Amino acid sequence: MSFYEILLAKKLEDKRDPQVKGLTVTKNGTYSESGTVYNVVSVNVPLPENCYQKKSASGAMVSFTDGSNEPLSDLVIFITAAQSGSGDPSPTNIRPISGWTGANITNKDDIDNPTVANNYSVSWESEAGTVYGGNIDLVSGVLTVTHGMADLGKLTWTYVNPQNFFNADTTSIGIKSASSIDLICENYKYMGRGSTNAMTSAQTGTIYHYNDTSNNNTMVRVKDTDYTDATAFKTAMNGVKLVYELATPLTYQLTPIMVRTLLGNNNIYADCGAIDVLSYFTKLN
Repeated sequence: MSFYEILLAKKLEDKRDPQVKGLTVTKNGTYSESGTVYNVVSVNVPLPENCYQKKSASGAMVSFTDGSNEPLSDLVIFITAAQSGSGDPSPTNIRPISGWTGANITNKDDIDNPTVANNYSVSWESEAGTVYGGNIDLVSGVLTVTHGMADLGKLTWTYVNPQNFFNADTTSIGIKSASSIDLICENYKYMGRGSTNAMTSAQTGTIYHYNDTSNNNTMVRVKDTDYTDATAFKTAMNGVKLVYELATPLTYQLTPIMVRTLLGNNNIYADCGAIDVLSYFTKLN
């Protein structure tokens, strides 16, 4: 056993918490705990019984082969709005957006031919409705909503001349005020921040945001040369979804869910988005 394996054995004496308070490690063959320095004399010190090492991973799917049939210590999953179709959204290539009222998490021992497949479900419809962006921490039960959805037909639009674009104030829906935000639309391609002068040469069929630093407000701007009247444009926008980054994320407390690893092979994924953080304990002896 190496020096570092001995240190690992010391750190894992409490199998559920590998971080022993007060333990500091040096590279000269000693460890110090609560101010007392101990020399490592033997390299044949076995690990204590039932020791576990904590490992972490992330991705669209997390796969590992050393599961120990133990509860995950961390599992945070992104919630990402789904947009059907392909290509840039435009008035002639409408790409519908849908959110999530819950999530399904699956753990299989094999992707194609599983002998074990455990499924876990969580719903937040009664607490938060449909969510278009955020994350869910299944261990703590905390749902964080980072994105909102607005119907473009519900906003108040004005037509701006001579730059020829439509402008809407977003105070009522709480879009984040920043030079760069996350925004998607069903009917228009998002192009980033658009100043008034820049809108003159903007391509038709595009949408922008503009954060007014004088009052910390964000406006939404659309370039669509099929319209020159704000009332007609507002009517045409009824039911068109805009998903945007919230100025202030919202949090909800849900019931925690215990997701367990399988013994050996694990392939864990969720239908609502990628895995942000997954941590598990693997048994060392």
